[in-house]
Amino acid sequence: MGVRARKSFKAGPARVTFSKSGVSTSVGVKGVRVGKMANGKTRTTLSVPGTGISYVSESGKSGGLDDVEAQPSGDGLWFDVFMGGILPVLSILMLLISVVYPVFIFICIGAAISAVLFIKSAKRKIAARWAAKRECSEAK
Repeated sequence: MGVRARKSFKAGPARVTFSKSGVSTSVGVKGVRVGKMANGKTRTTLSVPGTGISYVSESGKSGGLDDVEAQPSGDGLWFDVFMGGILPVLSILMLLISVVYPVFIFICIGAAISAVLFIKSAKRKIAARWAAKRECSEAK
């Protein structure tokens, strides 16, 4: 078993964490959080507060297709497409609600950032699938 040590500081929706592996930062509220990990990867966490149900997506530092090509066929493309379509709508709704309840602006920002990350992930996965199809057709 390894030894772990970390210290976090919060300022509103932002959090800075110092750990053995480096410094990481994140922004968000309960249910939506996007952060840059110490190893350079981006992590998006969507959860239903109080239930223990969550979805975590990590994207690599390079942003290349290597990570995508290594994934199995059930790589979550349709989930990324669905979330990339639903989160902008949620973001606009939260923006409208934030007129009355200003705290919702943070959820709006988190949803918008998450939508961009899901759309980028879906684009990378689609590009990897097309590249794999091209390779197969060229090999024949």
